[in-house]
Amino acid sequence: MTAFHLSSFATEPVVVNVAVAANARPAMEEIASAVLAETGVKSNIISGSSGQISAQIMAGASYDLFFAADVNYAQKTFEAGYSSAPPVIYAVGSLVLWSNDGTDVSDGVKSLLSPSVRKIAVGNPYLAPYGRVAVAAMKKEGVYDKVKGRLVFGESVSQASQMVFSKAVSAGFTSKSVVLSPQMAGVGKWVEIPGAEEIGQGAVVLKHASGNTGAEKFFQYVLSPAGKKILQKYGYKTP
Repeated sequence: MTAFHLSSFATEPVVVNVAVAANARPAMEEIASAVLAETGVKSNIISGSSGQISAQIMAGASYDLFFAADVNYAQKTFEAGYSSAPPVIYAVGSLVLWSNDGTDVSDGVKSLLSPSVRKIAVGNPYLAPYGRVAVAAMKKEGVYDKVKGRLVFGESVSQASQMVFSKAVSAGFTSKSVVLSPQMAGVGKWVEIPGAEEIGQGAVVLKHASGNTGAEKFFQYVLSPAGKKILQKYGYKTP
């Protein structure tokens, strides 16, 4: 009987809690499927804004890995003692302007000056790096002050994207990875924003992962050629 219990315990699948910035969730879900197929390691993907996840980690959330939307949030978790090693850049993301209600966004940020643009979705710039970059892009083009009354802020890039998808807004800023995801590919029209800051996305293995060999396997897969190939499919550049 004891041997049976020991054998059952030994074959229990390893589960890794992976906290992922909203923009990277579609790519990470595909990576998670590949990791499961190749290693047997199961993962639980939790997504939100980088600021929200960072706060949860510092409040004691039981996450093993953190894939942030920029390196700064990952660096903060390291400096606060929640990771034993500094972050690595796993992907570089790009900002796009997207519409799903027929609004012409071909002129990029300046498209927002059209009177036909009712509301504009943006991730919260204090929590979501893509929101911060979107606000910076509007200010750079001299557009922000003219359209700020029409801005609608979502907590994360995922919430901003949902507003575009549901046509609750005329247009919105999101990551290239979102519009290239299987769920959104071919939906509406989008344009990459030239001159917008590209975002180096940072990742850390958290101390909660100590003893969880699956966490290291997942992390290394993301950085491997196979993982990079998946990330590139979603529009990311990889180091």
